Amino acid sequence: VPRVIDRWDGDGEIPGALLLSLLPGEPANGPVSPVLARGMGALLARMHRVRLARFGELDPSLPGESGWWESIHAAYQRWKPLCADVLPSALYKRVVARYGRLFRHLPAPDGPCATHADYRPGNILVRQEQITGLIDFESARGGSGDYDFTKIKESVWDVYPGTREAFLDGYASVRPLPPIEETLPLYELQNAFGGIAWCVRRGKQQDPFFAHNLARLKELVGD
Repeated sequence: VPRVIDRWDGDGEIPGALLLSLLPGEPANGPVSPVLARGMGALLARMHRVRLARFGELDPSLPGESGWWESIHAAYQRWKPLCADVLPSALYKRVVARYGRLFRHLPAPDGPCATHADYRPGNILVRQEQITGLIDFESARGGSGDYDFTKIKESVWDVYPGTREAFLDGYASVRPLPPIEETLPLYELQNAFGGIAWCVRRGKQQDPFFAHNLARLKELVGD
């Protein structure tokens, strides 16, 4: 990961900035081979081996969260009114119904451990099939390890054949796999729903990211 060289706490208008050391490599946005996928899995498992005292913010001066699934549900509740204003009524109702069914059948969380919360190829630096760094820890928190599989499934496993097996093999070589078969369906729905809410908060309903998450929601609920 980058080394923090300096920091600026902001001025009331801009929230602040970090000056980080340069890592070699480029984001892994191109085709992902099984070899690279295995490395991605092992890297994520190494991060999840960092155990934390609580769920939520990494800064101990900020309040933590009472529990993992409680925090997931609280975020969902915050997003509902934002999504209700922009989603077709029938689609919104199907999303809410599916979320309710999935939320009733969840295992104990795999944590708290260090989670990246935006683990995807764009934040993984590579050079010649070798991973050289992991960046963009803006959303990192104490969480459940299975949460970090969400974006990898959509951007890697569902796109490049053979990468799912390789990724899981790499992860399992470092740390036991969390119960992703039980939790990924909820996380995928939550991620797309949250993407819609993110766009609404920022007035970006015309953004391709909004269209992507809208299509994803329709796919997940069988629309």
